This record gives sequence, structure tokens and C-alpha cells, in this order.
Amino acid sequence: MNAVMTLIEAIMLIVGAASAEELDEHETERFVWLSGHPLNINSASRRALSESGLFTDFQVVALLDYISATGPVLSRSELAVIDGFDEETAEALSFFITFGDASEKGCWHYDGRLYSGASSAWSAGGTAASGIGSADVSGVYGTDCRVSCGEKYEFGFAGAGTWSRRRTGEGLWQPARNEMSVLSLSSAMSLLGNRLRLYAGDFNMRFAQGLAAWNTMTIDDPSSVSSLIRRPTGIKASRSLTGNYAQTGFGVTFEAGQVTFSAAVTAPGLKRVLLGQINSSRKRSDVAGFQGLLNCNWWHRRFSLGLTSVVAGTPTAASCTADFSVDFRGCFGGFDIASELAGGIGMPFRALVSATSPQLAEHFRSGVSFRYTRSKHIALLTSEFTSRSGHSATVSLRLRHSAGDSSDKASGQSEAKGAKSSLPGTNDCRVDVRYRFRWGETSAVALRFRENIDLGNIENGGVFSCRGDVTVGYSEIWASVASVSFSHSGKWGMVAFLEESCRATGTLSAYLRGGLFSVDNWAGRIYVYEHDLPGRFNVPAFYGRGVWGSFYLSWKFCRAGKLSARLAYFTYPFMPHDKRKPDKAEGRLMLTLGF
Repeated sequence: MNAVMTLIEAIMLIVGAASAEELDEHETERFVWLSGHPLNINSASRRALSESGLFTDFQVVALLDYISATGPVLSRSELAVIDGFDEETAEALSFFITFGDASEKGCWHYDGRLYSGASSAWSAGGTAASGIGSADVSGVYGTDCRVSCGEKYEFGFAGAGTWSRRRTGEGLWQPARNEMSVLSLSSAMSLLGNRLRLYAGDFNMRFAQGLAAWNTMTIDDPSSVSSLIRRPTGIKASRSLTGNYAQTGFGVTFEAGQVTFSAAVTAPGLKRVLLGQINSSRKRSDVAGFQGLLNCNWWHRRFSLGLTSVVAGTPTAASCTADFSVDFRGCFGGFDIASELAGGIGMPFRALVSATSPQLAEHFRSGVSFRYTRSKHIALLTSEFTSRSGHSATVSLRLRHSAGDSSDKASGQSEAKGAKSSLPGTNDCRVDVRYRFRWGETSAVALRFRENIDLGNIENGGVFSCRGDVTVGYSEIWASVASVSFSHSGKWGMVAFLEESCRATGTLSAYLRGGLFSVDNWAGRIYVYEHDLPGRFNVPAFYGRGVWGSFYLSWKFCRAGKLSARLAYFTYPFMPHDKRKPDKAEGRLMLTLGF
């Protein structure tokens, strides 16, 4: 176990997020599940490696070639020396892969979990007459399971419900609410020697660099070289307990030598119908809409070329849109290159993304990326240096201009497509610097500084923010974090906290955090990631003047059982009496049983 890199940091490195606050809850859930069910890279097929989302196309081919020539990969250090990998990437991947022998094929496997949790939140104050504070009591329950037979058959189910009850400031309890919040069904079957794969139910569609088809996780400004080029997964069966992000419909993938064909038909409104979320206030077009996808990808050991077309329409509204893209990805002489050009009906040129990450020296890599749409232009430069003595450093510079419509979404999220945004234009610059030093096998220090200057709203002085983090790992179990964040949007704001963590491998994880904040301007609010129960991705916005403390505990008391708990308290003693916000306390408890 690494003394500094945590699971969240490994996810950030792979997907390209600059901070935990930028992560998507569905993406986090997917990687957390994968960490509990690691992929055996020595027995996985090319499709399984690509669908995992852990590797680029070149990494997949290089890994398979290495295993074919020299035999199974036996350790993380061996993985780091394969073309396309480095020590930091191998370290992040170690959370999600295993180096076991080839597993038995054709055997049925099943796994799943049942969980139930309850939470209570209380705030002081209430009305002047009663002096009674408000309270919320809520709970969540659900299950998800997966049955598979090697790579030939796969069936998945996820369902969750919530209940809640609220007491108002007058001391009256409102009627309890109970509703189905998540429903996910997925299935996949392989035929013709695994060359043909059929999908039904929920699945993700992620092709090329995301300009035409990429549902969920749309971070477009990664801060690390290894994540500069996106990792397309194609069509992949999906189930989720954190929300209904996947597409629902039918899909097919066919491999003919070095050419892969993919097609899918989805109905974005079908899931809402199944959950009973369609009512008279919604338009019929929300239900009747459809989306079709066609993709052809030709791959070679050093490069791949793809064509993608997405058609979305609403028969009841007699409307239809079509997007297409051409993408190229390759690796030549240590230079990773990726580019995609997208257009549509009446607009031959709509968007462009291009990136390259050359290996300039044995321990030095750099990357450049440029993304252009009608409303947003982003230029990114990042460099990484790693030495054999344990030192590593990353420097990233991002320049971004937005013309006022930041809803640059892929066709995989077509529900928001066409929606007009009233957001003001922005011009911002971000600098991200990371430094790590390791001594021995279990101790390390990590420093990180990030500065962001947003000049979009000139009349209000723009928005300035910076953040510094220091992480010290004493051993495989203990680590400490000190973090300070500043923002300026008319007024200065600050959030600072100290955190002590204990992470006993596979058994116990505990985090104790205490901090203070002073943010007087809502435009300068500061987001900070907080540890929370499984299935809850908690990134609160800090606003006001006060202090807070939180405690999170995860205890795996047996092979199939885990207990998770969170306690937190927020108080605002530094605010003026007439503006003081009520104190808040919350407690959450969840029991998870695996099978």
C-alpha cells in the first residue's frame, strides 16, 4: 500500500482531474468497484483491457505484446518498464489490477452487495417564537449484483430507494416520503469466439476523445501527461447506484481482424418512464426521443483511425440532429498523439481536439493539448519529471477562453444538447504544481499548489483562487494532510483544514478532519472534498465564517460485511449576529453485506 497515493488520487491521475472536487460521482463509483474487483491483466482480452478505461490504445497493444513475448507481468515495477507506462502510472493502476495467473474460463461467477443506511441532519435555530431547529431524517437502501461467465455472459442489476422525513422549525413532522431513486439493468453476451458482443439495457458509450459520443465524465482539461489523451472504452455494460447516467437501449460490437464496428440505439427518456419520473409537467418529447450511434475503428500496433456518427431525434417534435467525427490516435518514437475533428448537419466544422505527449528524455515527459469549440477554447501544457532517487514533479498550465456557452457536451448527453446557456464569457489561467519525494518503501511527502485566475466577470474584478496541500505519509498506515485554499471575488475567502488518516490494508480506514473557513462572497465560494459513505460523493461549498469537524470510519468486520459511519458538525461563531447561519450537525451510518 502506498504511503501517499490514495484511491481518490489514483482515480484523479487516470481520468485527468486536477482535484477531487472535479470528479464525477458515477466515475468514482465505477473505479471503487473496480478496486474491489481488480482486473487480471495477464488473462484479460484486448476488449476487456480497453473496456476497463484504465489504458490507452497503445498501452493495451504494448501490454499484450509484452505478455506474448516474455510471459505474465509479475509486479508493478515490471509494468512500469513496458512501453507506454511509467512508475506513477503503474502506481495508480495497482489499485485496480492484479498480476495473477490466467483465470479459469467458462466458469460462472457472481458478486454483489446489499446495503442499508440512515442519516440525520439537525440545524439549530428555527422561528423566533418556537426556537425549535429543523431536522431531517432519511435513509437509503438498495442492492447491486453481477453474474458473469468469463467474458461470454454478463448480467447486472442495481436498484436503490430512499425515504425521508423532515421536522420544520415549528416542531411539526412532515409525512414520510419513500421513492425509487435508481434502477439499472444491464446484459452483455459474446458470440462467434468473442468477436461479436451484444448489449441490452444500460451501457456507456465512449469513443475517441469525446467530441461526438462520450456519456458521463466530461473533464476536458486534465493536469497530468498520462491522462492528457482520453481512454475510450467503446460500448460497455454499466450499472450504477449513484444515479442513472448510462444510456438505455441496445448495442452491438463486432471485431473483424483489425477493424471494430459498433452500433447502438438508445432512448434517453426510457429510464425516467421506468422510474415513474414522467408526469404531466414534462413534454412528450422527453419520452419519445431516441439516439443512434455508428462507429468504425481500425487499429494497428502503433495507431488507430476511427469514424463516429451520432443521430438524435424526437419524432413527436419532428426534429433531428446529426453529429460525426474523425479521430486518430497513435504512438511514434515515444510521441503519443491523439486528434479528433467533429462536425454536424449544417456545420461541417464544430469542434477540434488535439493532444500529444512526447517522451523528451528518460525521466522527462511533456504534453500539449488544444481543444476548440464554437464557445470554448482551451490550451494546456503539462510536464512531468521523475528521478530514480524518489523525486517527481509535475507542472501544468491551462489557458481557457469561453464565449459564454460552456455547455460543451458530447452527444452521449444529448438531453442537454441544444439548451441555451446564459453563462457569461470567461478567460482564465490555471497553474498546477505537484512535487513528491519518497524515502524507503513506506514513507513519502507530497506538495501541491494550484492557482486559478478567472477574468470572465471583469466588472466584479474576476475570480482568483489558489490552493496548497502538504501530505506526509509516515508509514503504510498513517498519513497527515494540511490544506489551505484562498479565493478572491470582490472579497477574500479562505478554507484551511488538518486531517489525520489511518488506513489499515483491507480492514480499517479512519479520517479525522478539522478546519476553519471565512468566505463572505458567494461567487468566491470554495469546494472541498469530504470523505463520506459509499455511494455518496460529497463536495460541499464553503460559505460564511465558521469552523467544522468531521470523522469518517470504514470497518470491514468480516469478509462480506462492512460498516461505514460519518459524523460532522458545522458552526458559525465568527459571523455577525444578524447574519449568523444556524449550526448544523449530521450523522450517517451504513451497513454493506457482500455476496
